[in-house]
Amino acid sequence: MDKAVIIVPGIPPSINRWSRLHWTKQRIIKNEWRIIVWVSAYMAKATKLRLERARVRITYYFATHRRRDKDNYAPKMLMDGLVKAGVLVDDNQDRLDLDWGFAQGSPERTEIVIEEIGRVV
Repeated sequence: MDKAVIIVPGIPPSINRWSRLHWTKQRIIKNEWRIIVWVSAYMAKATKLRLERARVRITYYFATHRRRDKDNYAPKMLMDGLVKAGVLVDDNQDRLDLDWGFAQGSPERTEIVIEEIGRVV
C-alpha cells in the first residue's frame, strides 16, 4: 500500500477570510496554494502516486491554541493541489476518506497524510 506524508509550509486562509476578498485576489490565492501544495508533494516524492482511492488526513498546526470552526478550514485548495500534482486521480467523495483537524505546533504548517485504500465492497 502506498503512503505519503506531505508537509506544507503555512496554513491556507480560512473560508471566512478568503470569502471577503475580491474575486481576483481569491483566484490569486487559490493558484498560489495549488502551487505550494504541488511543490510540497514533489518534495515529499508523492507526485507519482496517482491514487484512485485514498484516505487523506489533514492536520493544521497553529502556533496558538484557541477554538476554531472545523468547517471554516475545509481543505478545498489543498485537495485541488493534490489532484493537480498527480497525487490523487480525483477528489470526489466516492474516491476519498477525508478528515481534517487542528493541533498546536510551531512553525505553523499543514500536514497531509495520504494512504491508498482498496475498493469498498
